[in-house]
Amino acid sequence: MIRTLYRASLPRHLRLAIRRGLGSLAPALAARPARPDPESPRRFELALPMGPTDAERRTLAIDAPNRLMVPRLLEAHGVGGFEPETIAAILGLVETVRPAVVYDVGANVGPHALLVPALLDVPVVAFEASADTAAALRHLVALNNLPVTVVEAAAGELAGVARFYISPTDTSSSLNADWRNATGIVEVPVLTLDGYAAAHPPVPGVIKIDTETTEPDVLRGAPALLATRPWIVCEVLPGHREGELDDILLPLGYIPFHIDGSSPMTRHARVAGAADMANMNWLFAPSEPPDALWAAVDRWRAALDATPAP
Repeated sequence: MIRTLYRASLPRHLRLAIRRGLGSLAPALAARPARPDPESPRRFELALPMGPTDAERRTLAIDAPNRLMVPRLLEAHGVGGFEPETIAAILGLVETVRPAVVYDVGANVGPHALLVPALLDVPVVAFEASADTAAALRHLVALNNLPVTVVEAAAGELAGVARFYISPTDTSSSLNADWRNATGIVEVPVLTLDGYAAAHPPVPGVIKIDTETTEPDVLRGAPALLATRPWIVCEVLPGHREGELDDILLPLGYIPFHIDGSSPMTRHARVAGAADMANMNWLFAPSEPPDALWAAVDRWRAALDATPAP
C-alpha cells in the first residue's frame, strides 16, 4: 500500500530523482514548467459567430488577468464551447425582440454583455459586484469600444450595502453566505433594478440574471420592470429557491422554458434545476414565443458550433 500511495502521489520525474539521489532533485524540479503569474495578462483574439448579415468573421480582443476563469475557458474552447445553448438563446432573443437595452445581472467579465453589442449593436448594462471582475470587464469594454455600461454593484430586493462572499473561483461569488466556502468577505453596494431603471431609462426588453442563488431577490427588487414584460434568461440551481421563482413569475403569466439544447426549448409547468448541472439556465417568456424566435436561436446555435476556438 505504501508503494501504491507513493506512486500515486508523486509524478514520475520526482520518483526518479529520489531514487537517483537528492543531487538530481533540483534539475528535475527546474525542468517543470512554471505556473503563470495569476496577475499576468491573458491576451488573445476571440472569434465571434457570424450573424446573418456578416460578410466576414469578427473577433473580440481579450486581455484579462490569468487568474480569471471565464477568459481561460474562452481561450481553451472558444465562444462556441462556452454555454452555447444560453448564448444562442440570448442572441436569438435580442435579434427577435430588438430591445432598447439589455440588462446583464451578474455579468462576470461579460461573455454575454460583450457579445450582444458586438454582434447585434444593442447596448447593455452589466451589473457586477466584484471590484476586480468589474475592472476587467471595463477594460474589455474600452478595448473593444462597445456600448456597455458597467455598474459595480449587486442587485437585490432592497438597496443598501451587503456582505459579498468571495468564492475560490471567480464565477461563484454571491451575497448568499451559505452558497460556497468563501475565501474572503467584502462589503458591496446593492441596488434594485427598479431603482436603476427609474434613474437610467430606457427599461430593458431582455434581462439575464446569474447571481449564484439570489436570483429571486433580484426579481423581487424589480416589480415595476416585470410589469413592462421583459424576456428573462435566469440561472436556476437545483435545490436552491426554484419555488420562489415560480411564486414570483408564474402569477405574472411568465412561461418557463428550460434552455437545454432542444428546439424549440422544453416548456415546463414549473421550474426545476437540472440535477446534473449541465444546463442551468431558463427562459421565462412573458408571452408565447413566436416561431421567429426559435428560428433565430437555431441559427445562432449553428453559427456558434461553426466558430473556431483561438
